[in-house]
Formats: sequence, C-alpha cells, structure tokens
Amino acid sequence: MLRSFRRVFRALFLLSLLALPTVVAAHEGHDDAPPPTAGPAPVPTLEATGSDVELVAVLKAGHLILYLDRYATNEPVVGADVSVSIDGGAEVRPEALPDGSYLLEAEDLRGPVHELVVTVATGDVSDLLIGSLAVPAEAADADDDHAPVLPGWPLLLAAFAAGAVAAALLAALAGRRRSAALTAVLLLGAVLLASLPAAAHEGHDHGDEGPVQALPDQPRRQPDGSLFVPKRTQRLLGVRTVPAEIVQARRSHSLVGRVIADPNASGRVQASEVGRVEAPEGGLPYVGQRVEAGQVLAYIVPAIAARERGTLSEQMAAIDKEIVVARQQLDRLSRLKGTVAQKEIDDAKAVLAGLQRQKKALSPVLEVREPLRAPVSGIIAAADAVPGQVIDDRDQTVLFEIVDPARLLVEAIAFDPVSAQDIVAATATGDDGAVLKLGLLGTGPARRGQAVPLLFRVEAGGEGEHPGTPVSVQVASSTPVEGIVLPREAVVRGPAGLPVVWEHVSPQRFEPRTVRYRPLDGASVLIEAGLDPGGRIVTQGATLLTQVR
Repeated sequence: MLRSFRRVFRALFLLSLLALPTVVAAHEGHDDAPPPTAGPAPVPTLEATGSDVELVAVLKAGHLILYLDRYATNEPVVGADVSVSIDGGAEVRPEALPDGSYLLEAEDLRGPVHELVVTVATGDVSDLLIGSLAVPAEAADADDDHAPVLPGWPLLLAAFAAGAVAAALLAALAGRRRSAALTAVLLLGAVLLASLPAAAHEGHDHGDEGPVQALPDQPRRQPDGSLFVPKRTQRLLGVRTVPAEIVQARRSHSLVGRVIADPNASGRVQASEVGRVEAPEGGLPYVGQRVEAGQVLAYIVPAIAARERGTLSEQMAAIDKEIVVARQQLDRLSRLKGTVAQKEIDDAKAVLAGLQRQKKALSPVLEVREPLRAPVSGIIAAADAVPGQVIDDRDQTVLFEIVDPARLLVEAIAFDPVSAQDIVAATATGDDGAVLKLGLLGTGPARRGQAVPLLFRVEAGGEGEHPGTPVSVQVASSTPVEGIVLPREAVVRGPAGLPVVWEHVSPQRFEPRTVRYRPLDGASVLIEAGLDPGGRIVTQGATLLTQVR
C-alpha cells in the first residue's frame, strides 16, 4: 500500500514540475529579434559650384577624389592645372586619372570638418571653388549574436525551493537512497527545462537580419521624384546639359511624307520582246552593286517557234543564194567595164547591197541577242532576273531598278493650303532618327485626296535612305515664335507617360519638369510651357536617367 502511494506521489510531482510556466524571451507586443544593423556609413562628400566649374569631392579609403565638370555643359574638365589647399595649408596638386577625375592622398582627414580651396585653370576655364568637407564618425557595428535571456532570479528561487521540499518529502516517504536520487534528477531536469527560453508568441518572430540599406553613393530616385546621381555615374552615362534660354524661332508644322527616287536619276530595265534571259560576262548584277549608264546588265535571246524558225531559215538560204548570184553578176560586169554601160554595173551593186541588208535584218532574229543596258548610272535597287528566265509578250516584269542615292526626293502632303504656301525651311526625320535637310521644289496645283502635294529635294543627310521610306517632314513658316529650344533627345516620357525634361539643379541631383512642346525641325523642339529659363537641361543621357529607380 505504501509503495503504491509513493509511486503515485512521484508521478504527480513530476507532472506538476513539467506544468510550471517556462520563461519566455519575448513578451506580448515585443520580439527578440536583434536590433536592425546600422546602414553603411555615409560617404563624405563636398559639392561646390563656381562661375564656370562644378566640383564634387569624395573621400574614400584615405583618398580624396575630385570631379571637375563645366557648369554649363557638364563636360569633364580634363588636363587642367588643379591645386588643393586643405584647412589653409600648402597647396597640393592632385594626380590626374584617365577617367578625367583627380586623386589626392588624404589619410590625415580625421577631423569633423575641413575647409577646402580648389583652384582650376585651363585653356578657356579659370575658377576658384571653396567648400567644407564633413567627415562623420563611423558607426560601431552592432553585435549579431544575442544570448538568450535567462529567467529572473525570483522564479528560479521559487522553483528550487519547491523542488527541495518535494524532494525531502519523497525521501522521507521512500526511505531509500535510490528513490531520493531519482527524485533529485527529475527535479534538476525540470528546473533546467524551465530555464530555457520559449519561442516567440504568435505575431512575433526572431528575425536575424536587419533591413537592407541602399549604398549612399549609388544612383537612386528620391521620394519627391528627383534623382540622386553621383558624378561617377554621370560620366558613365555621358550626361550632358545646355542652359535653357529664350530664343526666337519660326513656327513649324508636321507633315507626312515618303522618300522617292529622282525620275531624272533613276530608271527601270525591262525586256522589249519575248525571249530568254542570259547573263553577260561577269554575271548578272546584284542588289547594291553600282552600274554605269550603258553597261550591259543582261541579254535577251529571242524566243522563236519551230515553224517560224524553219521559215526564217528558208528565207535566209534563199537570200544567201541570191547574194551569190548577185556577186557573180557584179564581178562579170566589172570585168567588162568599158564594154557595158556603167548603169548596169551600178544596178548590180545596188542589188547586192540590198540583199546583204536583207540578210542583216533577218540574222538577229536567229543569232543576235538583245542587250539590256543601264539607262542611268546608280545603284541596283531591285533585281528580278535569273539565267534562263523566259519573258513572254504579256510579262511586264521589271528586271532591274536603278537609283542614284545622291539624288533623292521627298514627297509630302499638306491639308492646309495656306501653310503649304508659306514654307521657308524644311527637314525630314526617318524611323532611324536620321535628319534630312530639304529644299522645296514645288507645290502641286491639283489636290490629292483633299491635300496639297509638296515635293522636296534632299540636300543633305540622305545617305542610307531608300525610296519608299516613310518620313516625318517638319516645315518652318515665316511666322516668328519665342520659347526655349532644346534638342529632341532632351524630351522623354516620364513614369506617368507625360513628356518631361531633366533639370540639373545641383552637382548630383536632377529634377523632372513636365513640359508642353512642339517640334521645330527634325533635330530640335520648342518648349512652350513647364520650363523656366536659366536652368540646365539634360540633352544627352536623359533616357538613361529615366531608368533610375
């Protein structure tokens, strides 16, 4: 009876110890994740702007890197005479690097703020730049290893006391050392189990990584939509700017047009009779090959039916016989010269000459090939001839098309007859962005589909263009307008799909400006609203800046 009681008591005691609340490491509303790691230390940077030069100085790994760019165009100042004075000390000349920047040893820059005076002198630029370089203290790295939180001493003391009392009671009841030892082991295991930290409650975690921090010297888009682009990245992207100035231009209109060949410098080659195509010596010309006027491009061998060929052969044989007889008659009369009348000799000569001409007229039909010659000098634009190709009397195939690329025209249509009569300049832009300078040849008096046809001659920039290429024609009128003229590449599409330009507001900061514009010609646009004069507008690399996120 007593033994059964002791077993039941030991089981109940063990269950009570296991039911003790364990110490948790994360309380309600908290987690035991390590504190977020500190982001990378900011790179000490100095920005200064002079009248002609813009300066960005970056302190990295004990070296001071100087970026000097022209203020108006953002072009690097290369090969300049540069001197640097730090905190009023002696002037030091930095080393010029291949990328256009300048390097200066600066391992002693440990203080919080340093005054820099930079002098720049080159052929057409001379400037003095002054600024302060702040060197912040580096943040200490946070410890990633966090020891588990041990239970508080009051709870441990209470658990130990309860275990000791229970162990004493068991030992008294059991009266055996083995039972006391077993009870002590169970007590020690329960206490150790209670001291282990529990997992976080629902809604909490033990995250082991802090938030990812962006590098401070990487290009990025700011919350206000502006861009931070380091000078190093600007040079990689080739960013260039121009000052925004109000200028006077001519009002322009956009027309739809296409490139056509000059009819006086182009031609088509077709067969004039039924026959078979044969290649000349050197082979048939291919597309892109240059040919000269009068050059033989191919031959046409006349195609004659067997019956017709037999009839012609019979006629040729009869003519040959008559020629032999006529020649004999002429020889006989010639030997009797002085005896016979001269009239008979002349008649014999005329008969022989007529027979020879008759044979010559029939011979090409059986033997001679018709040469196909180039009507003009130029480039083969189309070739549709192969050896052995048969041309019949109903075939109007153009075997060769020749175009002179130096003499092209542009045909456009204008739906406003008034604007068609007021054209002082014109340009055309193709799909590849090439700009063609045009000169007006004439305006058609008859409308074509309610539009006035216009014809222009390509005066410059037509290299590589082909007849049939669609183009956008910009015609300028004599009406003057005022506005900010920018290159066409300066206007890009913003995130909302609206046209924007990028203004260079500080050495490493760009802000978008939504604008309204109209084309002036194939290479420039007129900003009508959304942009104030005086700013520096990105003209090269604007599309790449739009991709910065």
